[in-house]
Amino acid sequence: MRKRYWQWAGLTVALYWLTGALSLQLAVPPGYAVGIWLPAGFSLAALLMGGRGLWPAVAIGSFLVNSRAIDFLGPIDQVLVEASIPALIGLGAAAQAALSVTLVRRFIAYPLRLDDVRSVGLFIALACGVGCLINASLATGILIYAGKLSLENALFHWFTWWVGDGLGVMIGSILGFVFLGRPAELWCSRRSTVLPLMGLTCCLIVFGYLMVSRWEISRQRADFDRHSDRLHQQIQAEIDRYIDSIYSLRAFFQSSNHVSFDDFQTYAAVIRRRLPGFKAVAWNIWVPPSQRGEYERVVGIETGLPVTIFRRGPQGEKLPLSSDRPEVVIRFISPMAGNTAALGYAISSAAAPEDALHRARQQGGAAATDPVKLIQEPEDELGAVIYLPVGHSAGEQNGNWGFVAGVFRLGDLINEVYAPLALPGVAASVFNGASQAPNEGGQLLFSSMAAADKATEVLFQSRRVVDFADKQWDLFITADQRFLAGARSVMPWAVMASGMLFTGLLGMFVLVVTGQKHRSDEAGEELRMMLGRLNDAQSQLVESEKMASLGGMVAGFAHELNTPLGVVITGESTLQRDLEELQESFQGNADPDRVRLLLARVREASAIVLANAQRAGSMISSFKTVSVDQSTGEERNISLASYLDEILTNFSPVYRGTPHQVKLDCPADLQICTVPGGLTQVVINIIGNSLVHAFPEGQVGEVWIRVRPSGEGVQLLISDNGVGIAPEAVKRIFDPFYTTRRGAGGTGLGLHLVYNIVRQQLKGSISVISKEGEGATFDLRLPLDVRAVGREATAPPVG
Repeated sequence: MRKRYWQWAGLTVALYWLTGALSLQLAVPPGYAVGIWLPAGFSLAALLMGGRGLWPAVAIGSFLVNSRAIDFLGPIDQVLVEASIPALIGLGAAAQAALSVTLVRRFIAYPLRLDDVRSVGLFIALACGVGCLINASLATGILIYAGKLSLENALFHWFTWWVGDGLGVMIGSILGFVFLGRPAELWCSRRSTVLPLMGLTCCLIVFGYLMVSRWEISRQRADFDRHSDRLHQQIQAEIDRYIDSIYSLRAFFQSSNHVSFDDFQTYAAVIRRRLPGFKAVAWNIWVPPSQRGEYERVVGIETGLPVTIFRRGPQGEKLPLSSDRPEVVIRFISPMAGNTAALGYAISSAAAPEDALHRARQQGGAAATDPVKLIQEPEDELGAVIYLPVGHSAGEQNGNWGFVAGVFRLGDLINEVYAPLALPGVAASVFNGASQAPNEGGQLLFSSMAAADKATEVLFQSRRVVDFADKQWDLFITADQRFLAGARSVMPWAVMASGMLFTGLLGMFVLVVTGQKHRSDEAGEELRMMLGRLNDAQSQLVESEKMASLGGMVAGFAHELNTPLGVVITGESTLQRDLEELQESFQGNADPDRVRLLLARVREASAIVLANAQRAGSMISSFKTVSVDQSTGEERNISLASYLDEILTNFSPVYRGTPHQVKLDCPADLQICTVPGGLTQVVINIIGNSLVHAFPEGQVGEVWIRVRPSGEGVQLLISDNGVGIAPEAVKRIFDPFYTTRRGAGGTGLGLHLVYNIVRQQLKGSISVISKEGEGATFDLRLPLDVRAVGREATAPPVG
């Protein structure tokens, strides 16, 4: 018993792991449920056939399949947490199989035959439907709790898991039953039908599921790419719009001979109202060392604040400007609120702005700094500045000239475009510096991803390049499973539901049809056995009928033979007495007259004895011929008239005591080759049938036997002047066991025997012509030579 348990357990674990690994190849994002899960069916079959005690084997097989993502070399606490998920799912799989087995045994019974609509319908509803709710619900809850599955995808994941388990039970369990199910005869008989159909169904479902899943993923990828393109275009267009505003500010300076503080503030305010992403707009001028004092004086008068030209130290502190070269210093800035600390800052004293200023002069166009911390920002947030030269050509200095600048807070700038276009599950990140993925280096400028979302598995990713003046940034757009929930169409739902419905209907049809076929085969085998027994019984009854006919003839023959034998005995007794008396007469004085009388009586008695002895011998010879013919069934030539006369002679004791008469009309020279025993049986049965059925009590009847040549054979008509046969009886008169005298001694086999003998032994045909009240005629057509007629395979009627 233990050995059998471990064999079943090992088989269950191996099948679960093998079929589970194959089924996981069908997984599509997010990859936790598949469209058909065959292990669910094999585990149900194992517990149903091997016992519910195999549930640990199901749990172990499920754990092995789902533990592929565990890093067993990691920290022990992390391994335990990761292992708890497949362990709980394995327990759910075992509970599901155990519950399904309980439902099947309770409402369908075991061994499972699944050969009628009710049992198949209950199996689909209970095992494929109700039972599969367990692990779908439990696993979905576990994955949501563990953060592996988003709440937005929960319903679709649950539905996919439930349908996948249901299809797996429908296909996998039936395949298991076909090989190991009981009753073995039933399930083995289904292999040639169920295996190819279920295999084809499985392939069709897998193909359809993969095609639709791939199509769905491609469609969702296309939706993601379109969204990514739109987001990229919007961000680029917005940045270009800001840069265009800087160009318009340069045009403002180039078109004016003198721009005052108020003029700049008015124009800059218009720009900032239209483009709120600007942190500040500035005008920067070249200030030679000789003009630094004048700069500080004029700016101080304009702003009413003490202003000095300064540079920034390593910690961002203000330091006096010690260089003796011209520096680019902030002259105007808008808005003033919050930015007054920037007035007097020599931007060319820092490496990053100086590099951007140099590039702007060389290119004669906009140049951007690398992301830096803005001096006017208290928070640790990056910004960038775009500089655009005004009033100079590359390599020249003509009078009072400088750079217009736009100061950006990068997060605000990008978020202004991203926020209206944000979709659930879609995140954008902007990096400065070449990188192929968000986690491969580069300086992060912007990220819309919350800290809790960073561990979420990325399903789609795209990389775009954003031009920021003369710089290029990497825009990464990613999507997780929440995006799938929002972008999913009804097609996967429809395909899975259709697949389950199709499989259920096909499984029901195949199981019911094959089950009914097996039932019909069993019933057919029982009928064949019963028919064999009936044929044996019929053969015995037919033989009894033959013996009854022979017995009747023997009884009549014995009665008929008694007469001549009685006369012989009487004559012999008389002859003996006369001989004794004659002897006495010769010993004494004989009276001549008495001697003559005795001699005359002896001669008379001797003649009587001889005549009756000859009669008895003739009767015995005739009876012997007929009886031997009946028992042997040999073919030989006979004179039909003489043979029919012998038959009537032997049969005459049967009807001689009745008022009925049997008459023969047959040409004396008619010779045929036939089976005399069969002919005897036919004539005796038909005449006996007429004597029993044709004449009611009190009627004097006649039976005629008329024989005429007919083509290549003879026609033998046996007719009576009795009551006739009812039309419904005429149709069934040769059927076995059909009789109108049921319960009165009739077996219903006499004329059936006649039919078989005529068709099979005599190679002829027989029919009945009758009308009620006008008697009946049996029309026999026999060949002249039965040996010249080929074997005829006509089966006797069976009702």
